[in-house]
Amino acid sequence: MAKGKKYTGIVLEDNTLKIAIVRVADKKLSLVKLDKYTLLTSLDTIKESNESEDAFSGMEADLSDTDVFDLDLDSALEEDVLNLDDVDLDLDSDDDLELELEELEQNEEIVDIDTDLVDESEAPASNELLLYNILSSVDPKKINVALNIPAGGAIYQILKDVDFNDLKKKDLQIIVDDRLESLYGSPRGEDFYSYGVRDDGALLLSSIDEEPQLISLIDRTQSLYRGKLFIEEVLPDETILLGLIKANYELEEGEITCLIQFSESNCRVIFLRGNRLWLVSPVITEGTASKKFLNTVFSKILFQLDTGEVPSLDRLIICNNSLHEASINFFEERFPGIEVSEFSFSEDFFDPGDYTSESLAPFITAIGTAWSGTNFEKSNFPDISFLPKYV
Repeated sequence: MAKGKKYTGIVLEDNTLKIAIVRVADKKLSLVKLDKYTLLTSLDTIKESNESEDAFSGMEADLSDTDVFDLDLDSALEEDVLNLDDVDLDLDSDDDLELELEELEQNEEIVDIDTDLVDESEAPASNELLLYNILSSVDPKKINVALNIPAGGAIYQILKDVDFNDLKKKDLQIIVDDRLESLYGSPRGEDFYSYGVRDDGALLLSSIDEEPQLISLIDRTQSLYRGKLFIEEVLPDETILLGLIKANYELEEGEITCLIQFSESNCRVIFLRGNRLWLVSPVITEGTASKKFLNTVFSKILFQLDTGEVPSLDRLIICNNSLHEASINFFEERFPGIEVSEFSFSEDFFDPGDYTSESLAPFITAIGTAWSGTNFEKSNFPDISFLPKYV
């Protein structure tokens, strides 16, 4: 990997593309630029309108909003369970929260992230032209990109019944094929699943229903972009977040961390034991655009604790936190004694340049996506990849 080479993370989040450009130099990941663009048409709408047309016949079906889940929840942690008596259960008393969010909407200043958003007077006529403009603005001759699969687009299975490190590759593949066929009813092509054996011997298996939406968009844009385009990595949001946490935090072996990823229309909640994935909750189909959003997230976390699926909680970390202090204060009040924070990068690995923590907050997944394409400290990321074999 050439020193100083730029890598661009392109993230599909709701109806927007978030862009993060990084470079690796002096054993650090340096942030070059952040940007955000609104799609001209929802990728879901494009799929529906072109199913019977030959203009974009290569476009795959939209990823279903399948709930991500952990199939092995039988093993219990020998930890003290969070005392639910200490938790504020008054879910209806959200007047203060609504006032906070209203003030946030009225008084929020536009964050200066040095972006070059598309001028409305020269707006492109399609998503393909929009992406072409983005790629050309980064580098008209050559670009290295990494892409995401939005939260909920991948299914996770965590198998812990045997030490999979002791199995031969052939036997391991038989188990993987069997689990996939049980889930989908038929065998899966090799581009639609990925797995790795963790250091604790557990098998982490991830699978997707269809080709990632950004891969389809890239394919349709390649005929417009005249430069050389290299897709370095394709990862689900959940895998990206796991890599970011392991690289930037030192978590105790038995510590339970709740990791929350915000977006405008939905939310992902996952739980870690130490730095390993423990449980992935179903996607919450409500986002920061709703004034009830934080109460909904709180109730979902409380449900996991109440059922015993998550036996305790030590820390809560928020990613893509566009609500800033309002969300931090909310969870601190309702989880007394639990460490609540916004995701932050370690200074040992990451140089934000002139960007402030407030500017970085909504772009955590985009930065992580760009990071995943660099191979810098890549060992922190799980052995999961949906980079198609034909790329």
